[in-house]
Amino acid sequence: MISVKEAANILNISPVRLKQIIKEEKYEIQRESNKYIKIPTATMKKIRTSRGLEVSSKIASIAIEKGGVGKTILTLNTAAAAAKRGYRTCILDLDPEACSTLFLAKDDTDFDKLGTILEVYSSDKNIIDFVTESRFDGIDFLASKSKIRRTEKFISGKNPKNILKQKMQGLRDMYDLVLLDLPPSYLTLQQTAYLSSDIIIFPINNDVFCLDSLNLTLEDIEETCEQFEAPMPPYKVLRNRYSKLRRNTRETTTELMRDFGDKVLPFQIKNCAAIENSLNDGKMIFDVSGEADVKSAFEDLLDCIIPHNSKELQQ
Repeated sequence: MISVKEAANILNISPVRLKQIIKEEKYEIQRESNKYIKIPTATMKKIRTSRGLEVSSKIASIAIEKGGVGKTILTLNTAAAAAKRGYRTCILDLDPEACSTLFLAKDDTDFDKLGTILEVYSSDKNIIDFVTESRFDGIDFLASKSKIRRTEKFISGKNPKNILKQKMQGLRDMYDLVLLDLPPSYLTLQQTAYLSSDIIIFPINNDVFCLDSLNLTLEDIEETCEQFEAPMPPYKVLRNRYSKLRRNTRETTTELMRDFGDKVLPFQIKNCAAIENSLNDGKMIFDVSGEADVKSAFEDLLDCIIPHNSKELQQ
């Protein structure tokens, strides 16, 4: 949920006008006091729809074949940025470590009853049959457990171009944004996740090991695309945990710009303790005060995945 001021800024109308719309249409809100109200994602969705601000559903992976680069944190906070904007969002946790699942699950969740991608294939159902609500407004998720490693026996040897897409039926109709949280490996499940994405965001930290992993991941995906006659998904490179004062940051950026040019996003997520501290506290970065530049960077990342047409908003 977000404040009236934040919502009005996203919709490019005045807070007074937004309150009038909410009152006229009797939209659902949450009152924190007699003075302050919060606007749920569902209400933002309705207002956007009424103003002709629908978006095309997107499926995105924020992933790379390297651990420790912040993939899950980026995925979670991008989902939070999307929910703020009124986008119904779903995270598919395809990582056996299940960090997204543990973070998103409600306090009273019975984990034994949560279905995973393993149940999707073993029961021959679709992902949407196992999606559950998270504890965050506007964000649902497909849970993960360590046992999803067994999914490989159901899909190994099949064409990765279609394996996951066939199980995504109904997701685009229900969600504006589907984010795939992947482990740093390249088995069949990861192959089909990459090939099912409308866009891939490769996050890298500022070291040579990340550059090697970026090139390895790209080579693997390109080989899979060539083998199965699939188009290479569009991709961008995101500099994460960025610290411009470090020499290795400058050297890495120079190499990135030389090798990838406009594939490198023109912004970065700075090295910021508040991001990980908020996660440890069970919060998204948007739930804590300050760090406006970090929040703005996540908004920019969301814009890269789902373009936010400011001219359209002015109508």
